Amino acid sequence: MLGQGARFLLASVANTLLGLGLFPVLQTVLQPYGVHYLITLAICHFVAVTQAYLLGRYFVFRSKGQHFWEYLLFSSYQWGYFAVNVALLPLFIHITGWDSRIVQFLITLVSAILSFLWQRYVVFRKYRS
Repeated sequence: MLGQGARFLLASVANTLLGLGLFPVLQTVLQPYGVHYLITLAICHFVAVTQAYLLGRYFVFRSKGQHFWEYLLFSSYQWGYFAVNVALLPLFIHITGWDSRIVQFLITLVSAILSFLWQRYVVFRKYRS
């Protein structure tokens, strides 16, 4: 049986792949229709938060806590990250001149590390195995 660290790594890979893969795909599909990259980001963020919470709760930490409170704590980080992402994405695109897909890739990598720390020590702290 996999330990918590291995389960988190697998869930992180799935979450990161979704986060990294969904944005460029949707951006490529929606951009020709004039959809701004921040709208694409909001759609991707909602999908990714839902997947990440479910994997964290059931697969990684196997929590028995109350859904409402855990989701509230979990999503507080995620929506805080989203607000920072909304500010940094256009700023870094403007400063670097890089494509939005490259900048979002880098932001997502940093967020994955911070997300682990938040989940482990705040959201699911009582239910670590």
